[in-house]
Amino acid sequence: AGRVAFPNKHTGKNMRKTGYVRRWCPERGFGLILNDDGTGEEFVHFSSLAATGLQELRPGMDVSFELAPRGARFHAVNVRVLDRAPE
Repeated sequence: AGRVAFPNKHTGKNMRKTGYVRRWCPERGFGLILNDDGTGEEFVHFSSLAATGLQELRPGMDVSFELAPRGARFHAVNVRVLDRAPE
């Protein structure tokens, strides 16, 4: 089965976004990612990490992700940790 890509909620295009983990609650398995482009934050659930082999997130981690519809909103999926060089 092929991977399904969902349109970016702001541009309508399928693309990866970048941001950083603002909050992560390991006990409950969810958190928030703040978008680098200033469009707000996205909900992320533990199940979105397992698909890419991640075990957990930590606040401050730089990540890339795609958006998928979740009810009337979107959430982060296919989350990957980025190895960014310091500026």
